[in-house]
Amino acid sequence: DCESGMPVMLIGSAIENNPENDIQPVLEFDLEGNYRKTHLVKTGVLNLGVQNIDVDPESNEVWLTAYGYTEKYPYLKHESLYKLSPDLSEIRAEYIFQTPYGFHCLGSGQYLASVQDGENTNTNGYAYLCDEEFMKEISKNEIDEFEMTKYIKTRFDEKIGF
Repeated sequence: DCESGMPVMLIGSAIENNPENDIQPVLEFDLEGNYRKTHLVKTGVLNLGVQNIDVDPESNEVWLTAYGYTEKYPYLKHESLYKLSPDLSEIRAEYIFQTPYGFHCLGSGQYLASVQDGENTNTNGYAYLCDEEFMKEISKNEIDEFEMTKYIKTRFDEKIGF
């Protein structure tokens, strides 16, 4: 399991009778596909639940991403990236940080995050390398998903070749 570092599959789900969408169920399976347990993560009101899940290979902390706040849905939480304890019982950090095309823990405090470029159906996604200090900076400045691509391009232009 996540606590012991044994490989498991984690799947984000939904609770049918949870109209506030403030509890995110994460289902845990062994690698044979056998259900083990359900973790209930009380995140606050999110739109459409969990988007990505990954486990840090060194700390075993679980990272969840979700669809965050937009002006269209002002009741949603602004935070959309969560760092959880290995047993998923405690939220250790919450960030205002959009990563729509995925999030991957690389270890050694490094992460692959993503941005979207374009509008409507004419979009591209880009991955970039970041660390938790960068996530804190984005969160502190409340850079939304529409400003994020421009910010990433400006900051990392020479490194990843936009």
